[in-house]
Amino acid sequence: MSYDRLTAENAAVLFVDHQTGLANGVQTQSPPEFINNVKALVTIAQIYKLPAVITTSAADGPNGPVMPVVAEGLPKATIVHRPGQINAFDNPDFAAAVKKTGRKKLLIAGISTEVCVAFAALSARKEGYAGCVGDLEQAGRRGRHCAHGSGRRRADHLGGRRRRTARHLAVGHW
Repeated sequence: MSYDRLTAENAAVLFVDHQTGLANGVQTQSPPEFINNVKALVTIAQIYKLPAVITTSAADGPNGPVMPVVAEGLPKATIVHRPGQINAFDNPDFAAAVKKTGRKKLLIAGISTEVCVAFAALSARKEGYAGCVGDLEQAGRRGRHCAHGSGRRRADHLGGRRRRTARHLAVGHW
């Protein structure tokens, strides 16, 4: 089995459901920690000029709009508003936007590891995205630690690789 490193030339960042209403439910870290961790991932995308795809679920409802730290930090990112599909890859516009990046390595972050991240990572893997990163651990967690761990294990099982956000900032090559 060959190892193809994650690089600025082969990676894209997916922000799944980083919405103001959903952010209010993050329980595994304080609001300032959460915002700083999301901002760190945005900064990674900026520094390495990674294509980014942002997606929302039912943004006109209680989930709310894209978090300002994401929308303002990545003004050129593609934004796909889903009408409510739980798995972002079930939305054809989102799947097409990811494909359009031309990248095969995906850094996937979401508010809910056990839903947003795990389902997207599993579908990405099925679609042939190699080296799919199933969780950038501190860039989004909603709910209980046990549910977060379950989502991480599910993504791991199918080949997702978790990375800590800070590690990406500290290292010029991944």
